[in-house]
Amino acid sequence: MKQAESTGSMTWNHQLNASVTAAKLLGVSLEDLAYALTYRAIRAGNEVIHSPLNKVQSEKAWEALMKATAAFDFILSKVNESISGHGMEEEHGSASIGVLDIFGLETLNTNNFEQICINYTNEALQQQFNKYVFKLEQDEYEPEGILWNFISFPDNQDVLDLINRKHTGILALLDEQCIVPRSNDQKFTRYLYAKCDEHARFSATSAQRMDYKFSIEHYAGPVEYSTDNWLEKNKDQLPASSANLLKTSHFDLLAQIQVSLLLALVRVLSFIHLALGNGTESYSGISLCFLPHLHRNTFDPKTVMDVDRLLPNQWVYRT
Repeated sequence: MKQAESTGSMTWNHQLNASVTAAKLLGVSLEDLAYALTYRAIRAGNEVIHSPLNKVQSEKAWEALMKATAAFDFILSKVNESISGHGMEEEHGSASIGVLDIFGLETLNTNNFEQICINYTNEALQQQFNKYVFKLEQDEYEPEGILWNFISFPDNQDVLDLINRKHTGILALLDEQCIVPRSNDQKFTRYLYAKCDEHARFSATSAQRMDYKFSIEHYAGPVEYSTDNWLEKNKDQLPASSANLLKTSHFDLLAQIQVSLLLALVRVLSFIHLALGNGTESYSGISLCFLPHLHRNTFDPKTVMDVDRLLPNQWVYRT
């Protein structure tokens, strides 16, 4: 009994020390950090109700806080500043580096919201590869009179439409459900069955429907998806208590990181505005962060090294 109590005490001390360290690194008090991760402040009229979070909600709050303090955009902006060189643009012109990143089709034991975003990106990249390496190249041979046996290749536009067609695609339906009062993952999935059941690339067996799952026949093969937490992940909201916590930090660096995140968000929203078209008003969740760059016609196959080795006939799999 004493040994068990001693072990429990050591574990508690370790967790407390880790929490104290995290608070110091964030430049906030331990009490404020604990409140932000374990309570939600709800305003009801002139009163503020402090509602405790359960374990799962606290973990989500911690994940949101970690993402809010991610310094990627801040570091990227600093790198860009350091390599741009003051006055160099006028003398030598501006330069940029484009990277074609083949994510690889993800088919895991459990595929969730993240996987459909990644796999949609793969579908779009596969279509661009087909267009530039096969279709446009072969179109140039005909007027030049070059003898050529036409290579047929499958078109995956129907998969792209299934996932991201305006108003009827899976991601559009998800955005729609994010603004429906009292909607949840189960209601969204049933709505998905009703809207997409006739699509040739979409399927959901009786067993899958019991678990709120579905399958998509991707360019490289079928992938089963679970819809757990899709609405929450698509909203990707930072709790107000966490946002207020970061405002109390005495570290200027955190404030700079927040500015970088806001600027990145503005860029994403501007791309979304262009992608959706002027005058379009709709809810736009985190899924659209994967979409804008895929619609930009800036891909040049001549600048890609060994592109024929990247995607000759199939995708890279991640399992």
